[in-house]
Amino acid sequence: NNVFVIDTKDMKVVGELRELAEGERIYAARFVGDMLFLVTFRRVDPLFAIDLSTPTKPRVIGYVKIPGYSEYLHSVAPGFLLGIGMDNSVGKPVLKISLFNVTDPKNMEEIAKIEIPYGYTPALYDHHAVTIDLDRGMLFVPIAYRWRTIGVAEILLANKSLDLVGIAMHSDALRALYIGNELFTISPHSIKVFDIATLSLLSEIPLELRQQ
Repeated sequence: NNVFVIDTKDMKVVGELRELAEGERIYAARFVGDMLFLVTFRRVDPLFAIDLSTPTKPRVIGYVKIPGYSEYLHSVAPGFLLGIGMDNSVGKPVLKISLFNVTDPKNMEEIAKIEIPYGYTPALYDHHAVTIDLDRGMLFVPIAYRWRTIGVAEILLANKSLDLVGIAMHSDALRALYIGNELFTISPHSIKVFDIATLSLLSEIPLELRQQ
């Protein structure tokens, strides 16, 4: 695994970091300011903090190792990073949503997590499946159980914690969005509208597929 810094003016490599995490694979990356957060995986999940403030000399300044790996990383507040991935270390697939405190990149830590045995989410391969409302401190992500999507999970990000509020039940849901106090979930077959506070179903709009 290598990290290269390229000057986009002339497309020349100005800095590099080689042979990072030998024998592992890169699964996710996210830039936050001058910092590159990088996830690799083989048996555990090393989350690396790489300082790019001096582009010609990228350097690892910290890392944390936890079971599993993250396929998706997102900055949710200054100093806090959300990770969505899987943990297969317990002998069964477990969907894992983690919150990392990266305020001090030299001493990062996982401070909260939600684990769903036999769970899955399209967010592992499609970042459009993740919806974040930072004003409310909420995360919306489609959730599958034993590979069948059951709905969209509503997760509270407040108080530096992760709390599963509930699931807006909608089979095969792939997307979610919010307008005011309403949550819209979207599948190939229908759009459902829920009250964002109670997750009670307000209405449903069938989607008909017409053949040309």
